[in-house]
This record gives sequence, structure tokens and C-alpha cells, in this order.
Amino acid sequence: QKLLVVLPGGDGSAEFLPFVKRIKKYALSDDYLVVQLIAPKWNEQQRIVWPTARNSVQGQKMPVEEYLEAAVRAVVKRHEIDNTHVYTLSWSSGGPAAYAASLRKDTPIAGSLVAMSVFKPKQLPAIRRAAGKSYYILHSQQDNICPYRMAVDARDTLAKYGAKTTLAEYPGGHGWRGDVFGNIREGIAWLEKSATGSPPDSDSSQ
Repeated sequence: QKLLVVLPGGDGSAEFLPFVKRIKKYALSDDYLVVQLIAPKWNEQQRIVWPTARNSVQGQKMPVEEYLEAAVRAVVKRHEIDNTHVYTLSWSSGGPAAYAASLRKDTPIAGSLVAMSVFKPKQLPAIRRAAGKSYYILHSQQDNICPYRMAVDARDTLAKYGAKTTLAEYPGGHGWRGDVFGNIREGIAWLEKSATGSPPDSDSSQ
């Protein structure tokens, strides 16, 4: 089986579950298991939705990267998972945590679909660990919340360090717009082909 770990662009509360269920139904093949993480709340004034090791908050007991890895281990104990097909799907505020998780030493994450998010290398682990991993970046040029230039920078920087990357665009600005499940399905298909060594139309093939 394959595994998709979802980090929503919000706290991952119950209101996201119907959307994540639709992702499972309309964007994924039947051999996927899906885990939706819930953002930890460490203090009442917390402003960072998904606190990481390098972008932490007061009272934090565990960074999201470790939380994600624990969730993957819990699934692996109960199901036979193909470790070449363990991916994250993140958007908006979930993106930085997904990037961070993908760059952890011995991370279980093979590929990342990051939509409408930011890329801040100084808040991430060593970018050299991107080598051999795959990143499908989905962004709108009209996004006035998360700048499009950061998506371009993510594509180019991660590729520079040996990752397979591509940047796909959708119209309409920040948020899930247009053929949402088709866009996700296309991104996951790209990650799957990347896992076999032949991603289509890769922007990192230079």
C-alpha cells in the first residue's frame, strides 16, 4: 500500500476531514491510505500553525517533523506500506512543515506535493538532504498571500541540491481553485513516476 500524509493549510481540525475524504475518493487510487495530521496547540497565543524544530513556539514538546514521523511509524506497524510511496500533501501554512519533514535525516518521506505555500530555506534543515527526493510544487501566479517567487525558488533551490522538482500552475490566486482533485491527482501521479526514476516533464532535469 501507499501512504499520503496530509498537513492542511490550517490546524487540521474536524472541518478539514470532509475535504480530505474527497481527496481520498477523487484524487487517489484505491491502494492509498491517508493520514490527516492535526496541528498541535502548545500555548494560547500560538501564531505558528505547524511549529517545527527551527520555527518553534513556547511550550513546544515536539516539532511537527517528529510528530509526522511518529504518525508514519504508527501506520507502518498496522499496514504493509511501500516506503518508496510515502508522500505528504500540504498547502498554505502546512507547506513549511512538509518541507522541513522531507529534509530530516532518515525521513520516511519520499515525495512532497506542496501547494500555495511559502519556502524559507533559513527555517529548514540542511537543504542538501533534498537529494533524491521529489517535490511537486503547485502554485498560482495570482497568489497575493504566498508569493509565486517562493514557489520558483523552491523548485530551483531543491533541484540545485539534487531533488527532482517541478512547478505546476493553476489560475485564480490563493486557495483551492479550478480542477482541485484533478490537480492533486496529477501531482501524486508525478510523484509516483518520480519514485520509479522517470518523472514526466521534470523542471530539475537540467
